Parts: sequence; C-alpha cells; structure tokens
Amino acid sequence: MIQAPKLYETAFIINASLDDPVIDGIIDKVKDVIVKNGGEIVDIAKWGRKRFAFPIKKKNNGFYVVCEFKAKRSFNARSRRISGRSRTSCCTCSRHIRKKLNRTKGK
Repeated sequence: MIQAPKLYETAFIINASLDDPVIDGIIDKVKDVIVKNGGEIVDIAKWGRKRFAFPIKKKNNGFYVVCEFKAKRSFNARSRRISGRSRTSCCTCSRHIRKKLNRTKGK
C-alpha cells in the first residue's frame, strides 16, 4: 500500500551564539535531510533571534526556524531521531498538520 504524503510542521531553535553563515548551514542540512528521505519542502520561515521566557540548556536566546514539508508518515520518527542528535539545536517540535489554513496577511 502506498502512503500519501502528509503535511508536517517542525519548529526548531538553533543556538543564537552561532554566526549567521553557520545557522544557514544548519538550516540547509535540515532541508537536505528532508529531501534525501523523500520529503518535499513547502515553506521555511526564519523567525530570527529571540529571547527565551526561561533558560533552555543553560541558554537565554535562540534562533527560531519553522519548516513546513510534505513527507510519508514513516519519516516523522526518523526526523525526530536526527534532530535529537544535533548539538547545535536547543529544542525541536514536530507536528502533523491536518488541514492547511488559509493565511491571509492584513485581513
């Protein structure tokens, strides 16, 4: 049985003390992992450096990135294992999006 791709959203926080080219390299690696495992990038939003409400792994700031992608259901477990091993990310959160919302700016 062939699985239809599902829409996922992953938010991850990168160590804010890293330089911008290094952060861009980490984001490119995440894109590569998704594509190499049969996923398709829908959107990547770089929210930038933000201050945490409370310390995470003894850090007070992080660089927020939100990635929407389509992938088969089996990919979600692999992506969690990959993102959990990274020393440059403070935190990750992935979820399945059941229905794409119509995001309209200014209305």
